[in-house]
Amino acid sequence: MSVDYIEQLNNIIAVRSQDEAKCAASLEDLIDVVTSDTSGIEELTNDFEQILTNLLSVYVSLGDQAKFQNILVHLRGYFTQIPKARTAKLVRLVIQALRKVTGSQELQVSLCREWIEWAIKEERTLLRQRLETELAEILLEEHRYQEAIEILSRLATELRKVDFKSQLIEVYLIESRTFRGLGDFSRAKASLAAARTNAAAVYTSPLLQGQLDLESGIIFTEEKDYRTANSYFSEAFDSFSGAGNVRAVDALKYGLLCKILDGRPQECATSYANAAISLSSIKGGEAVHGSEIEAMLEIAKAAEAKSLGQLNQVMESRPEDFQKDPVVAANIKNLIDSLEEQHLLRIVKPYSAVELSRIAEMINLPVSNIESKLVQMILDQKLKASINQSDGILNIFEAEEENEILTQSIELISQMDGVVDALYTRCKLMS
Repeated sequence: MSVDYIEQLNNIIAVRSQDEAKCAASLEDLIDVVTSDTSGIEELTNDFEQILTNLLSVYVSLGDQAKFQNILVHLRGYFTQIPKARTAKLVRLVIQALRKVTGSQELQVSLCREWIEWAIKEERTLLRQRLETELAEILLEEHRYQEAIEILSRLATELRKVDFKSQLIEVYLIESRTFRGLGDFSRAKASLAAARTNAAAVYTSPLLQGQLDLESGIIFTEEKDYRTANSYFSEAFDSFSGAGNVRAVDALKYGLLCKILDGRPQECATSYANAAISLSSIKGGEAVHGSEIEAMLEIAKAAEAKSLGQLNQVMESRPEDFQKDPVVAANIKNLIDSLEEQHLLRIVKPYSAVELSRIAEMINLPVSNIESKLVQMILDQKLKASINQSDGILNIFEAEEENEILTQSIELISQMDGVVDALYTRCKLMS
């Protein structure tokens, strides 16, 4: 019987491209047949899951949000007949598919809340915990951070009591992302450390391990430890590409960004070439040839040439590639600041004094912008100079040559001071 259902599924999917609406209707009919088959409900759950997965894929293509809500209501009776763990998996499967539909965020939240209430009423603890985890992630993506934190904190406390490590990993990982969204990096690191501690004690799927490594890389990027971050992104890329997950593209993108920020933009082309081989086998891996990676490679060329003008040209020609990802947007700003500083240092290097208006003219930026940037560089001790604001002149000081004899003398005196203190202490004890 099981073979018959799979054969019917394959026959329906074979003609999907001709009429997706008709395909959806046929799959819905097949769902009804399987759920009404009482000959072996538990034995048919794998067949049912395959049929439901294909039906949800068609729903995503159609973009009809109401169908997701209707299928859950339709299957409510069936869920009471199958194991609780399987129910939790299937309900989450529907909501995760809905998350692929653009503009469905409001329905995602309402469905999660509705089914959380149902799970509480039916005493389905596992389903409730899974859905609350899903809801917290949806709220995170909607930037409703405080609501997400409230759910996650309560969930973490509950899961720690029963030592449910596999679920705790997900909860702590989402919590880390939420704190990062709030700009609280110390708590984000603490949550990530808790997630990794639990992950070390149980089996972690390659996909989840990739998410942990990706989050680690992002946090190290925020701390400007680009070399460590890049190693995590490399691990994340291997995990995602090995699992056939298109998020490998994100790991590659961030890895290229770290190489650029670490002063190694010349390595980006080779890294991309090596990654493209792995991504070619991933469904959706062609995205590696898309605009975001292409933009990152152009940024690498600008950074290698140390050309602020070339960088600005790339930014202006494709702003959407840098604005939609907050990680990229924040760190590209750091790159722009670095190139601006290098450019300013090259301009002022030949001078002992130069008018701010002349610098502004050479860079084609307002004098006020140039002045504020130079002030910051002076405060950060990146430039030894002073600004005469009344005349609008930058006075550059010559770099003082280090006196090696003086440095060594000071070090010797410091060591002798320590010896004298030690002798004094010994003499005092002997007396």
